[in-house]
Amino acid sequence: MDSEKTVNSSKNENKNNRGKRILPVIIQIALPVLYLVLFYFTAGYIAGYPFPQVVEAGHHHLQYPPESAKYAALYSALLMLGFVILVQFVVIKNFTGFKKGLLIFLTVLIFFAGIEYTLKLHLSRSVSRYRPHPQLLWELRPGKQMPGTVINSQGLRCAEFPVEKEPGEYRILLIGDSSAFGAGIDDGFRFSDILENKLRAEYPQRKIRVINGAVEGYSIYLARKLYELKLRKYNPDCLIISFNNDPNADIMQDRDRLPPEWIVPFYTVLYKSDLFLLLKKLTLNRFLETEQGRQVWERNRNHKMESRVSDDDISSCYAWFINEMKRNGGQTIIIAMPLPEKGMGRDELTKFTLEAGEKNTLDTKSSMGKEITYRLLLKKTAKENEGLFLDIYSQWRKEKDNNSLFIDHVHPVKEGHAMIAEELNKLIIDNRLITNQKNDR
Repeated sequence: MDSEKTVNSSKNENKNNRGKRILPVIIQIALPVLYLVLFYFTAGYIAGYPFPQVVEAGHHHLQYPPESAKYAALYSALLMLGFVILVQFVVIKNFTGFKKGLLIFLTVLIFFAGIEYTLKLHLSRSVSRYRPHPQLLWELRPGKQMPGTVINSQGLRCAEFPVEKEPGEYRILLIGDSSAFGAGIDDGFRFSDILENKLRAEYPQRKIRVINGAVEGYSIYLARKLYELKLRKYNPDCLIISFNNDPNADIMQDRDRLPPEWIVPFYTVLYKSDLFLLLKKLTLNRFLETEQGRQVWERNRNHKMESRVSDDDISSCYAWFINEMKRNGGQTIIIAMPLPEKGMGRDELTKFTLEAGEKNTLDTKSSMGKEITYRLLLKKTAKENEGLFLDIYSQWRKEKDNNSLFIDHVHPVKEGHAMIAEELNKLIIDNRLITNQKNDR
């Protein structure tokens, strides 16, 4: 009887010892999985702030990371999980106390670092030229090169250039949306490129540089943020502003899409992680695919459509830019960008100009009336703040077959870019913004 008790006791002791040996292994495997789950829900929370308003106006940042990234992350996670198990059985089991805790921490760190490295390697070949940004919604990916489009190391679509101006250099900065960026147009054929060449020929004794700081999909509100964060350091002598997106209807205004200032430092760290951006995107997409997500989106779209930038913000942002340039001895040019009107001939188009809008002969509630009202607001703001105004919108309607000058619903063809450059060149020369003497600032 005593021998049976001894055998049973020995068996129970072996089970307990086996359990003590297996439990740490399970914990080591579960830890990185637990961290991944927590990271996923953290990303999900941020994807929901504000939700789901990032979808429409934020469409460019949703290109990154692409769908293929989730498979790269999955394969990497499985590989790194094998690494965790191997380290547990070969290394960590031989340590105790503080050393064991430190090794566990390093193992989890290596687990995430491996996934992050694999994602960055995979995404370096991604076709997207955008990356999400906590304060700008999205930005151009520095160093991204595509056929006909090169993004320099500073995240701008132009050639490499020094941050500091050279002696005697006259520097022009262009900010705008996809038309100014040159959507559908190769490098060298955009109006910023053509303007630079024309001004260099006109002022051979001066160093002229035109920096294209436009970003597809941006509004004047986002451009002001971009200027404060990145563009001010270029110290331009002249600023050209070219937007179409400000009055576009959306489910909320751009100012409401951005996170509160107090949380930006935390977001700035997280947005550097491609793993975080992938989890954030997957969480947002997962919600939008649910019935609840569709209902929220439809409800917002049907009842909360408004301009991406309010009239008050449009006026204040443009005035801010003009006064910012004046404080530094520079000048601002605001362009009333053109738009096509399919189905209208030249005679009919001449009736829809800013001059006609100023005479109150147009229906301001119509889509065309709203576009003219927006451009009249730009003209008024330029005049009140002593900026220069260039009305390409009306000019194309009066002098050219407007519709043939566009690739699609908004973007000019090469000929259109050349025409805009010619008018800008003439405006700059007529107003004597550049002289042949060195005029450093």
